[in-house]
Amino acid sequence: MNRPSWIFTVTAVITATTGLPAYAATINQGDPVVIIHADGPQASVCTAGYVDKTNSQIYTAGHCGQDGDTVTDGTFQKIGVFQPSPTYDHSLDTGNDIGVVSLDDPATAGENSYSGDSTLFPTDVQTGETVCIYGNTTGRVSCGLAADREAYQIEDNALQVQNVHAQRGDSGGPVWVPEKGAVGVVSTTWNIIDGNGQQLGSYITANSPW
Repeated sequence: MNRPSWIFTVTAVITATTGLPAYAATINQGDPVVIIHADGPQASVCTAGYVDKTNSQIYTAGHCGQDGDTVTDGTFQKIGVFQPSPTYDHSLDTGNDIGVVSLDDPATAGENSYSGDSTLFPTDVQTGETVCIYGNTTGRVSCGLAADREAYQIEDNALQVQNVHAQRGDSGGPVWVPEKGAVGVVSTTWNIIDGNGQQLGSYITANSPW
């Protein structure tokens, strides 16, 4: 299992952004978001998974940061503050891998150009139904098939999508059913390896914030 977030050292960026007001950026679904960790000179690059225009929030993956971390756009301009799901535990690698970026004025919530604004529960997705994902690092849409919930014992707020793969920086990216709406955000990516070490396939898991 891999958490597809990209971590790097950003001492200069932390110094430059701490205490500054938010930047007048518009954050759209699929844009990079940089979560600067308050407890050390590192940051995670993840992807904006769903834009909640009503509440001026962006959903991404919970493992991307810690409560209160500063969030910037891809140009390291401050846009808001990060908060993971209260039920997500970094140390236990639990489910509910959801993070919320509360946008600070004048940063604004843009468009859900991949999924559209409609949402649906993971349990509404049928086995074998086409599900698509996007990650900022991968930079392209890829689509696979929803796995059997009972066979893989998938929790109600999660979805497994077969025959797709995510890279570092794709965490939190949008997961959606074409023509129906958003299902959740990218959480983990898995490779299927045979006894000779050859990769047979891959899949991702997604968590839903609704």
